[in-house]
Amino acid sequence: MGNAVAGVEVGKRRLDGALLVDGKWKTRSLDATHDGEDELIEWFRKQKTGLEAVHFCVVQGDFLAQAIAFELHDAGLHVSYVAADDIRAFAHAEGLTVRAGRLGADVVARYCAARRPEAWAAPSPQQRTIDEIRQRLADLEAMRDTEMARAEEARARGVTARLEDILAHVAWLDDSIAEFRQSLAELIELRTDVPA
Repeated sequence: MGNAVAGVEVGKRRLDGALLVDGKWKTRSLDATHDGEDELIEWFRKQKTGLEAVHFCVVQGDFLAQAIAFELHDAGLHVSYVAADDIRAFAHAEGLTVRAGRLGADVVARYCAARRPEAWAAPSPQQRTIDEIRQRLADLEAMRDTEMARAEEARARGVTARLEDILAHVAWLDDSIAEFRQSLAELIELRTDVPA
């Protein structure tokens, strides 16, 4: 691996990227949106450094940070998905200034250059889909539990109009839960990303 490193940090409003190649910095700051994600990836591609020679460090965070890490990883690039606390501790030890609540992509890149964290072993696309369905199924089951508690409350108070609406929603949730369980079973059965 060469000495080219990149840091990526996603904040509430801004998406920051920093590229350090042979002691020279290039930075980019965009809106923290999916369009910003696409623009940042394209900006990295336009730099005169072959991306296969760059070690990317992405700060663990929300769905957008994870999406960037997945996109870089899926492109076959060297990516580390690093906890913010590790980078913050590094910055403190090095005497680097960290803004309140933000690390800064340049600090992330410095961490990447100094510590060379291990490459991220991202879950396969199939596993990601299974995980998303499992999460959605758990959310639907939690909604059903909440609605059943509301139904019991409506029943106890004798509010039949409300009870009918709640039970109709529970029936819809039951159907959705059954569909998600079926989809999950089919995906698990058809997996090709793990040995049989």
